[in-house]
Order: sequence, then C-alpha cells, then structure tokens
Amino acid sequence: MKIGIVGLGFVGLSLTSVLASKGYDIIGIDIDKEKCEKIRNGISPFFEPELEKLLRNGLKKKLKIVSDFLLIKNCDFIFVTVGTPQNTNGSINLSIIKKAISKIGENLEKNKKNPIILVKSTVIPGTMKKEILPILEKKPKNIKVNEIGNPTKIANNITPTRINPKIAGSINSAIIQTLLATGLFLQPSNF
Repeated sequence: MKIGIVGLGFVGLSLTSVLASKGYDIIGIDIDKEKCEKIRNGISPFFEPELEKLLRNGLKKKLKIVSDFLLIKNCDFIFVTVGTPQNTNGSINLSIIKKAISKIGENLEKNKKNPIILVKSTVIPGTMKKEILPILEKKPKNIKVNEIGNPTKIANNITPTRINPKIAGSINSAIIQTLLATGLFLQPSNF
C-alpha cells in the first residue's frame, strides 16, 4: 500500500513521519523545495516532541519527500493536509487546497490505480461536494473519484508507540470498508 501526503506542515509532516516510521510506503509532497530539502535531511521545520526521531526513522525505511506531484500517480491513498487560512472576513480561504486538488487531479490522469483521497485540511461541511469534487471531475480523463472527509482535530498524530486511530466519513460505504481494512481507522464498534 502506497500513501501520498500532500502538504508537509504540522498535520502533514506529523502524519508522514508516524506512518513512515511504522513501515508504510509514504510519499510526502510539499511545493516548498527548501522545506523538502530540510525534511529529506531529517530536520523538521517546526518543533514537535519526538517528530525528528520519527522522521529520521521513516527516512531509513520507505519515506520519500518530493516537491512535485509526479510520484502521486501510484498511490492507493492520498491525504490532503494543506493549509486553509482564514480570510479577513472570517471565512476559510480555499485557494491552497483547490490548487493542491487540481495538481492531484492532473496526476491522477496518469494513475494506474483509483486512489482514495482523504481531506484532512480544515473545511466546513459541504466543501467536499461543492468545491473539491468539481475540481477533480473536470479533469479530461474520466476519473472515478473516491473522496473522504478526515478531520484533523480528532487526535494528535504523534504517539511514539502507535498510530492514533483516525475518524473518516463518506457517503460511500465501500470506501469506508476499504479504509477500515488498512487498520489506520477506528472500527465502528470501537467508538
């Protein structure tokens, strides 16, 4: 199973490091080339307890850090963890996530698989259906879109001994069953 994580800020780099340290095949993507170079050298651009240790461990395993989206084409799962800053009027600025989704869509045209896209960026209800899916559905190739909302604030990503389970929601029960099979998400009976 190959996992792509787009956006290597607090949420993305933490998730990338934990999953990679556990042996998952991870591609971390961020458009900031300088940040990617630091991360490839095992240096976190921010402080989080245990993060650099987990990052270095992941880099020894199957973690790749890149600044372009080309390698996302072979992923089974894609986590979108880019920033959604606040506009001056208090609304969420979706420009960064829209650019990231567009780049993912361009590269999905070359994808041999049909990945599940999980949006961990902070968005309001309805954003996936009204803003995100239309971007992916506009791509020239008839992409079958599997999308899931996966909130960021449920639990911290980093616990040195385990991956904290995550919660995901989708209207497609088959996608939820696929995610549950990975072991990365809570089984409904565990709530």
